[in-house]
Amino acid sequence: VVEEWVRTILRETLKGLQYLHENGHIHRDVKAGNILIDSKGHVCLGDFGVAGIMGDAGVREDGKRDTFVGTPCWMAPEVLEQAKGYDVKVDIWSLGITALELAKGYAPYARLPPMQVLIRTLREAPPSLSSYEVAPGEEPSSNKGSKGFNTFVAKCLTKSPEKRPSAKKLLEEKYMRQAANVEKLASELLPLVPEVGSG
Repeated sequence: VVEEWVRTILRETLKGLQYLHENGHIHRDVKAGNILIDSKGHVCLGDFGVAGIMGDAGVREDGKRDTFVGTPCWMAPEVLEQAKGYDVKVDIWSLGITALELAKGYAPYARLPPMQVLIRTLREAPPSLSSYEVAPGEEPSSNKGSKGFNTFVAKCLTKSPEKRPSAKKLLEEKYMRQAANVEKLASELLPLVPEVGSG
């Protein structure tokens, strides 16, 4: 059930990213903390504090950005390298990390100092569910995830941005097309979430 909720949240987030990207915007801080769900199960992207426009003054001659912004655990390798610049594909990398975060409750490398996060992101193979240590008392099988989920994450976390799919392409994948509707989030997931206090 948890993976079905995660898939629906990812699909709806991809719709938002597709809209942003097709209109020349880049979010640059996609993570679970910036994904909001309303009482009807609608999923929205929030916190546009470091978002940018691909055609504004901060863009290099080659049409890419090179500003070092975002949250380290979710930053794509090309943001960390800063040599070649980056484009909207950084949001797809961040979504792959967010998928793992939603599945496990925290991002890969979240318990490491920022400098180690940067080094691991640049030097090691992209993270996956199997990158997580099995917690005491946890079943090793809980680290697996479905084939569809793992394939989706691997596509998002392709190190080469040129080979990383667009939001539109990911939405066309069978795994995303089979996601539940938002009403299912409202009826199954939201009752499990404690209400925010009134003050």
